[in-house]
Amino acid sequence: SAYQFIYSEANKQKQSIFFSTQKCRIQDNTAKGEAMATPNVYTFNVQDSKIIRIVREAPPAHYLLEIESFASLKDSVSQAPKTFFESTEFERASHKWVLVIYPAGNKDDDGVDHISLYLKLIDKLDHGYSVVATIKFFIYDYIRKTYLIIQGLGEQRYDVMEKQKGIARALPLSDFMSSSNGFINGGRCKLGVEVLVVDATTRTAFCSTLKERTNSIYIWKIENFSQIAEGEFSDEFTREGRT
Repeated sequence: SAYQFIYSEANKQKQSIFFSTQKCRIQDNTAKGEAMATPNVYTFNVQDSKIIRIVREAPPAHYLLEIESFASLKDSVSQAPKTFFESTEFERASHKWVLVIYPAGNKDDDGVDHISLYLKLIDKLDHGYSVVATIKFFIYDYIRKTYLIIQGLGEQRYDVMEKQKGIARALPLSDFMSSSNGFINGGRCKLGVEVLVVDATTRTAFCSTLKERTNSIYIWKIENFSQIAEGEFSDEFTREGRT
């Protein structure tokens, strides 16, 4: 097969850094002041401030996909009815997922000329049930031996109507393909994902506290019930502000 799938259960969680903004420049401190053969800096032409990009040494803990030829995948997908590629499934937090890649960008999600990355939940969900998760996408840097993490702000909610979430503009294709960034090595690349399930639909119960009521009973004492005239009423009385 042209595409090699690697299931990773890495437990190492050491993180290196940092942040990105528009026209971002990301610098990694993994070397901690040591000299490096290649300057450990990225300069991306990105326009979305709602996307966080950081760098770390540890691989994705949940799934890693190695593609033997990204260019071949891009060409083959462009000629197919579907413009995306789905990985093999993996299990996390009792749910089954697949990594979805648009090598030329998801044009239906304003992702043209970018690599678009999504995580799809393939479990069957009942109506009214949802899964909330945070998602991190990974791109391996062959030069610096680190991973670029791309993450959107906030949690993502999966339900019966929306079972695919991700980032349409994960990285411009020009930056992804640039040899200086190290994401492509001899045509190969590695893409991964981590998913943290925050919760599923919470079942809610309601508790109401009743105030203790005193003197809530009115007694009408009738001496001769048989002699009451038709339509006769008791004296007025007041309870809880009402007469």
